[in-house]
Amino acid sequence: MSESDDKTEAPTARRLQRAREEGNVAVSHEFGPALALAGVAALLRLAAPAPAAPALLGGLLRHAVGPDSDVMLHAAPAAAMLCLVGLVAPLFLLLILTAFAPVLLQTGFLLHAGALAPDLARISLRRGLGRVFGPHSLFAVLRGLAKAAAFLLLAWHTLGPACRALPAMAEIDLPAAIARGVRLIGALLFLAALVQGVGAGLDLLLTRRRHTNALRMSRDEIRQESREANGNPEIKARIRRLRAQRARRRLAQSVQRATVIVTNPTHYAVALEYNQASRAAPRVVAKGMDEMAARIRALAQEYKVPLVANPPLARALHRVEVDAEIPPELYKAVAELIAYVWRLQGKAKG
Repeated sequence: MSESDDKTEAPTARRLQRAREEGNVAVSHEFGPALALAGVAALLRLAAPAPAAPALLGGLLRHAVGPDSDVMLHAAPAAAMLCLVGLVAPLFLLLILTAFAPVLLQTGFLLHAGALAPDLARISLRRGLGRVFGPHSLFAVLRGLAKAAAFLLLAWHTLGPACRALPAMAEIDLPAAIARGVRLIGALLFLAALVQGVGAGLDLLLTRRRHTNALRMSRDEIRQESREANGNPEIKARIRRLRAQRARRRLAQSVQRATVIVTNPTHYAVALEYNQASRAAPRVVAKGMDEMAARIRALAQEYKVPLVANPPLARALHRVEVDAEIPPELYKAVAELIAYVWRLQGKAKG
C-alpha cells in the first residue's frame, strides 16, 4: 500500500493552519481574467456615452485627410498623447487590481514571502511534462472549450440583432458609430466576464477539493500531531498517577497527625489538628466530600484517629480552607468536641 493510500483522514484544523502559515492555500487563478474582462467592459461602458473621446477621434480622422492636414500633423501628437494617457491610466490601475485583489480575497489577505522564493522543483522537466500531459491539463482544455462554446452561444443569442445591424452603421456619423461599436465590444466583454466568472467559481471548488485531498492525513500522523499538541498520553498518565500517589500520601500524613475527624457522617469529613503545647487554635489539615470523605474515614480507622459525627459542625468546618485555623465562632464547639475526645481517650487508657 502506497503512502497516499494511508492518508484517509481529513486534515485537522492544526494541519490546515500550518499549511496556511506556510503559504499553502487553495487559490484559483481564473478570477483574475474574469475581473479584468469585467473591468475593461465597465470602462468601455462608461467611456461610450462620453462624446469627448469619440468626437476627438472622429475629428482627427476627418482632418487627417482634409485640406488642413498639415496643421493636424502638429496637433495630432498632443491629442493622441492625451487619448493614450486617458486610456492607459485606467487600464494600468485595472491590471494592478486584477493581479492582487482576487488572490488576496481568496486567501483572506494572506501575505507570505515564501511564495516569491525560487523553487527549482518548478523547473523540473519531469514535473513539467506531468503538468502538461496530466489529467489536470486535459481537464483545463476541456474546460476552456466549454467556456468558449458557452460564450459563443450567449454572444449569438444576445448580440445577434446588434451584429446584423452593423451594415447600417455606415449611414450614421463617425462619433456615433464609434460609440455604438464601443458599447458592442463592452457587451461582448461582459459576456466573456460572466462565462469566465462561472468557470472561476467551479475551478475554485475543484481547487479547494484538491488542496484538501493533498493535505489529508494518516491516522499515525493524527496521533503524532495530538502528542505534539497535548503531550504524550502515556507520559501524561504517568504524571497523573504520580500526582495521585503524592496526594494520597499527603492525605495519609495529614489524617495520621489529626486529633479528631468530624463527619456528617457520610457526606463530609474534616480532619482537625490541635497542638496543646503551642496554644494555637485548631487547624483543618484535611477535608473532603463523598468519596474523599470515605477515604478520610478509612484512613482514620487505619491510624486509630477518633471519628465524631456532628453534621452541623462538619458542614461549618468544611468551609474552612485546608491548613487554616478555625474561625473564632467555632472555638466553643470544637473545644467541647476535643475535650470529649480526650475524655474518651483517657477512659480508654484507664
